[in-house]
Amino acid sequence: MFLALLFLACPESPSDTAKEGDTAEVTDADGDGFSTTEGDCDDGDESVSPVAMESCDGRDNDCDGAIDEDLAGTYYQDRDGDGFGDPGTAQLGCEGEGVQNGDDCDDQDAAVYPGAVEVCDGLDQDCDGEPDNGATTSFYADADGDDYGDPGAPVEACEQLAGLVTDDTDCDDSTAASFPGNPETCDERDNDCDGAVDEEVQSTFFEDRDGDGYGRDDETTEACAEPTGYASYGGDCDDDDSAYNPGADESDCSDPEDYNCDGSTGFSDLDGDGFAACEECDDGDEAIFPGADELCNDLDDNCDGDIDEEAATDARTWYLDYDGDGYGSTRLSEVACDAPADYVASASDCDDTDPSVSPAATEYCNGADDDCDGSTDEDSAADATTWYVDYDGDGYGATKFTDVACDAPTDFVANASDCDDTEASVYPGAPEDCDDVDNDCDGDIDEDTAATTWYIDYDGDGYGSARYTVSACEQPANYVDNDDDCDDADSASYPGATDGCDDADNDCDGATDEDATFYTWYLDADGDGYGDPSALTDACDTPANYTSDATDCDDGDATVNPGATETCDGVDNDCDGTTDETGSATTYYADSDGDGYGSSVSTSVSTCSPPSGYTSVTGDCDDGDASASPAGTETCDAVDNDCDGTVDSAAACGCDVETNSSNGHTYLFCDTSAYWSTAQSNCASVGYHLVTMNDSTENSWVTSYTNTYVSSDPWIGFNDRSSEGSWGWETGESVTYTNWGSGEPNNSGDEDCAHLYDSGVWNDHRCESYAPGYICESY
Repeated sequence: MFLALLFLACPESPSDTAKEGDTAEVTDADGDGFSTTEGDCDDGDESVSPVAMESCDGRDNDCDGAIDEDLAGTYYQDRDGDGFGDPGTAQLGCEGEGVQNGDDCDDQDAAVYPGAVEVCDGLDQDCDGEPDNGATTSFYADADGDDYGDPGAPVEACEQLAGLVTDDTDCDDSTAASFPGNPETCDERDNDCDGAVDEEVQSTFFEDRDGDGYGRDDETTEACAEPTGYASYGGDCDDDDSAYNPGADESDCSDPEDYNCDGSTGFSDLDGDGFAACEECDDGDEAIFPGADELCNDLDDNCDGDIDEEAATDARTWYLDYDGDGYGSTRLSEVACDAPADYVASASDCDDTDPSVSPAATEYCNGADDDCDGSTDEDSAADATTWYVDYDGDGYGATKFTDVACDAPTDFVANASDCDDTEASVYPGAPEDCDDVDNDCDGDIDEDTAATTWYIDYDGDGYGSARYTVSACEQPANYVDNDDDCDDADSASYPGATDGCDDADNDCDGATDEDATFYTWYLDADGDGYGDPSALTDACDTPANYTSDATDCDDGDATVNPGATETCDGVDNDCDGTTDETGSATTYYADSDGDGYGSSVSTSVSTCSPPSGYTSVTGDCDDGDASASPAGTETCDAVDNDCDGTVDSAAACGCDVETNSSNGHTYLFCDTSAYWSTAQSNCASVGYHLVTMNDSTENSWVTSYTNTYVSSDPWIGFNDRSSEGSWGWETGESVTYTNWGSGEPNNSGDEDCAHLYDSGVWNDHRCESYAPGYICESY
């Protein structure tokens, strides 16, 4: 190819190629072997001729009538410098500004280009047409707020929103009482999400046929609460006779019966200590009898009713451990068999006000004697530091000499990262200089961080071109430290220059006279920032009293514009075409009972002023009763007077108040003594009735609160006052459930009214000769 070009570059002389008989003078001004008559299209340039090679320079080098043929390429502007260009800025040229890749989908953001890492922010960083693909995180709905999510309710999102968690192991997301690791409780739920319900938390109860509170050891059941006919204690030796049980009295020294089921009788002396069983506290141990020495052995050795009292012969001295670190001081002490609360056996604490200081503590560098050994901050402290000598004093040491101590010795530092401890200008992080020295101790000498890349600045405007670069420590003449110039032959074009209406890209932003030729501006007569769409003009810059916005519906009133707030004044303040719309009016609610409060579920209107019988305040829980409102005072009347969601209170009723969520009824637990008829009247006077038990669930619920609030066995509404043996509720309700105690009712002495025992069973009693507390229930 090269030989062929040389051959073409040596044409015959003009005299050899002239036609026979042609007498015109043939000239070759540039000496390239061709005259204009021989096809030279520029006889003033020897590099231009019919046999010259075409180069990409904007000229027809080979005189074939085409310029830069087959040499130019397509270039795209790369405004954000990420190596990918804007496909809408294609230009054909030899050395066009920009890049030859036009695949960028956002050329204003250098983080957006094909192949970029997708970030979860709603944008398409990698230009694949799918924002956030592969960058979201799986979250799960946590409806019960226990920080464990529902595996059946996943949500893909960029960030964790309210109500979502990363955990998906909740077995019941409707209740915060169930989640993995939660302690199992007796509530018929799988609290710990292990697939089992109430495991290992139920109690053992013993069948109690004679109702004496003690059951048989061989008939048991597991349950959360004591079932009917069962007792919490076993050990009954005769469960058909209530006189025999572990709690029975056995004080008759002449009675040979074993009433308390301990295997012995009151008159026996099984241990031979000279005391009958009924005269001492343990007839099975000859060392235990009245008057014996008391010992620290968890036994009542002297049968005085006290165990291990201070006078025990082997009681020991205990010392107050004020700071709870397991070591006390001699300041306060007590003699006892067992350590009193906050007392310990050791009195060796040197500071009993600080739990971090004791003989068992670890010594730290903190100015205190942590381990009570009499020394402070010794070199053996757990957090003592290894220090390194800093010979050159530059703050960085070497490993040649070390010392371990709490505080730095003179000329020692905490690091050993100096690569030359004899030169103070050499240390990690020092500025790298062009001096054949590893100044910053990174293992490299005069690396690129020390030298700078400089760019040619032809036009001297302070901005360079990447066409020619130099790497040097010092700035060469006519070079700068950037390549941001878009036209390095024009000193008026550089980033940040003012872009005027001159058909040039003055500010190097890739656009020419962008939005700078003429703009449409609208008169803003009232100065509110919004213009009159009918009063417009065109200009490059904003004329006085004009704006680019054309949405003002009244340019004579500065309080009327699209950004104004609509008010109730008969004017379209916000220019949305509607006057005094709902958003500017007030919502009023019907106040049927005239107490100043309306109900949010009652009739409401949205107007500029309140209609008669309406109020802007909601929260009324009964708009047909003026005594019930958020401002009401709670009284004992089975009504929620103050609308707080609770009916009645202990202060208003003089009895403790509880509401049963199962039936919505309110109950009064009254510890005041009253005959049955008085109790019935007291309940009726406040709109209640004596309690009615409809099932075992209600009976158990009432019993639990009775045991909390009522000290006696209170009246319930069950009675046979009208007809002996015909038991019924005082309200007339149908009898669907009873829970009589064993052998009850027995009508012993005309017992016509029922009351409730602590165990939950019922007993009949004389109505007007017995005065316990009572329980009322709302209708």
